[in-house]
Amino acid sequence: MFLVTSIYFSVFILSLVVLGDVLVKFKRPLILKFHFVLLIFSIALISLTFSLNLTQFAFLVPFLKSLTMVAFLNIYFHLFFNKLKPWIYFLSFLIVGSSIFITIDSFKITPEVNL
Repeated sequence: MFLVTSIYFSVFILSLVVLGDVLVKFKRPLILKFHFVLLIFSIALISLTFSLNLTQFAFLVPFLKSLTMVAFLNIYFHLFFNKLKPWIYFLSFLIVGSSIFITIDSFKITPEVNL
């Protein structure tokens, strides 16, 4: 088990190095830079959650995985088609929205109401 947490922590450290490199060296286009930063940031937070065994933040992992999927989708379409279409935005919104709904439903997250 120690080996697995060490691997997750090394992924976290490596993603911080890559994040710094992308922020410094990647200049244009800014939308592609944003999607790369989103991808690296979500991978870093997922690996940090698993490496430090932060069970109180386990409900964030499905949301972060959906952000990773959306970042990959948008990077792919930006690189190959050079323009994001409205249906890609709709699909990204649908992926993140369904992830939020499933996370709230699975973990029974309810706001506390004080009357």
